[in-house]
Amino acid sequence: MRAFPNILSLMLALFLAACGGLQSKQPPPALYVLHSETAAESGAPATGKTDKVMIVPEPQMPPGFKTDQIALLMQDGRRLDYFADARWSADLDRVLQDFIVQSLRTSWPHTIVATPDAGTPAAWRLLVKVIDFQPVYRGDPDSAPEIRVKMTFTLVTMPEGKIVKDFTIGKKSAATANTLTAVTSEMESLLRGLLREAAGKISPRRKSAG
Repeated sequence: MRAFPNILSLMLALFLAACGGLQSKQPPPALYVLHSETAAESGAPATGKTDKVMIVPEPQMPPGFKTDQIALLMQDGRRLDYFADARWSADLDRVLQDFIVQSLRTSWPHTIVATPDAGTPAAWRLLVKVIDFQPVYRGDPDSAPEIRVKMTFTLVTMPEGKIVKDFTIGKKSAATANTLTAVTSEMESLLRGLLREAAGKISPRRKSAG
């Protein structure tokens, strides 16, 4: 008659052991974010007046970059890898889309810049293709990497679908140290400069885009 309670005790012990195994002892990954320039930092004039609407879809990403993992390239760009225990705050295409939208809102205070899910009729659509957005290690993984950022911008009128601007901007510089803080900070800095230059080239208030 004692066998049944003993079996229950054994099953309960196994269940508790299994639950304990589900609790990872690894620390949660560090999350990194990218902050676009504010109006005060960029010097853009503040205004409540708006003109037309520009839609910015999620950018097209290189293979292996549509993830929340922070990608890096080893052996001078020949092998894709990822930083361990570190993540972007969301998948990189969504992080960059938000960065681009916020940057253009700051640069163009007279234009409504939105994502496609806003459901607003638009005068323009800005297509972005990410070519490079990663640190590149040249042989020694302990040395500070080179940061590379490169994107193609295509401005299309709506609803005609006419391309009025199409160009590529690339920037690179060395990280100040081989740490994730230094690497992501330099990526943010290069991205800010790249978006500032792109905003000047494709301003929708220019005659060529009107």
